[in-house]
Amino acid sequence: AQAYLAGMFAAMSLQTSGRRDDDQNARYGWKHRCVMAVALLVMGIVTFGTVTGAYARRPCTYKEDPFRNECGSLWSSTTTFLYTAFSRTLWSICIAILMYLCLGTPRAYNNPVALILSLKCWAPLSHLSFGAYLIHPIVIFVWQLGDREKQGFRLLTFGMDYLSVCVISYVAALLAAVTVEFPCATLWKNFVASRRRRRQSGAIDVQVAQQLASRDVVVLQSKTS
Repeated sequence: AQAYLAGMFAAMSLQTSGRRDDDQNARYGWKHRCVMAVALLVMGIVTFGTVTGAYARRPCTYKEDPFRNECGSLWSSTTTFLYTAFSRTLWSICIAILMYLCLGTPRAYNNPVALILSLKCWAPLSHLSFGAYLIHPIVIFVWQLGDREKQGFRLLTFGMDYLSVCVISYVAALLAAVTVEFPCATLWKNFVASRRRRRQSGAIDVQVAQQLASRDVVVLQSKTS
């Protein structure tokens, strides 16, 4: 949820700032590239930093301790605490920075990250990403809690589990979008459009009434004169 809030904040800040694309083109220089590179580097460290020791050994059984047995993470308690406390916050901040730089820069200005993220192939997945975000914990819980024994780590098994959870989550998100999200969005859009038409028709009626009243005043003045 933090990443979605960061993206909304970045988009709203660009909307309210009122900056033009020409100003963004003039400002998009080596400083912006350095900031984008740092944001990508931090995201890479947060994503792949766990391979340095967090999952280097086999999983511990229920009666084993990673500090006494050859199992579990190689990280200390302090490192684990710091990663758990700040990893999502750093990821959300970097997402906000990337969105601010990419949305504020036109595609034609040779921004490779903006060019990749603005490809049309991401549009269908973007409509389902929030639904998949809400549904995937349920899929993981059903998938993992259904096992009768603790699994050992294998790269192939982890990859297949990851792919299966992604596919099932997006299929469930598609069903939820077709049956709930899209119909509700259509109803809300029609409701807002009907209210806008009523306001416009009311404003037109007021203008017509004012024009008729002014015409009547002119006619009365001409008669009295």
